[in-house]
Amino acid sequence: MVGGEVVASKLLWTAIAEATLGLEGRFAACALALLADRAPATVDRVIEALIAARKPKVRNGLHKALVMTDRRDVDEPVRLALYAAEAPEVQAALLAILAARRIDPGPILGAMLSDGRPAAVRAAAASAAAGAADRNPHYQVIESLFTSDEPVVRAAALRTGLIWNSISAWRTCVAQAAAGKATRWFTSRRSMGRRRCRC
Repeated sequence: MVGGEVVASKLLWTAIAEATLGLEGRFAACALALLADRAPATVDRVIEALIAARKPKVRNGLHKALVMTDRRDVDEPVRLALYAAEAPEVQAALLAILAARRIDPGPILGAMLSDGRPAAVRAAAASAAAGAADRNPHYQVIESLFTSDEPVVRAAALRTGLIWNSISAWRTCVAQAAAGKATRWFTSRRSMGRRRCRC
């Protein structure tokens, strides 16, 4: 930030583009420093870097920065990028950013819930709890995913169902507990994986 454009181009953007050193935190720190520059073009460039990222650690770091930044001009570009994205891992990251920022993604949420790709469906089911302004259109779809063959989809749907206080979600939890099926449904982000809810 102090070094301005020279440091941004020679250090921060280069670190993100080359992605040779560092963990997620390094890339999150680079992106947060870049986003401190209030130019609108910076937001677009960080989102483009997230979409183009080939390494999960880079994508996850940029995702964290876009979630943490206090810039309100991030929300609409992320939503537009979600509608243009095709890769499920990119859609999942963009949808998770909107969910964390409590932004309704719009009609694409329903489309992703009925998508055949598990990664897209899991992301949509997980984000429905936070990002959907109106639960009603998605309630039946979420409840139908409680019996999905994909464990990650089932877990995300059950978590959302429990947050929504769905009777079906609670009944499914009780039924699985009675049957002795100790399935890990979700992990608390706050505890970074140490505390788990089991039924």
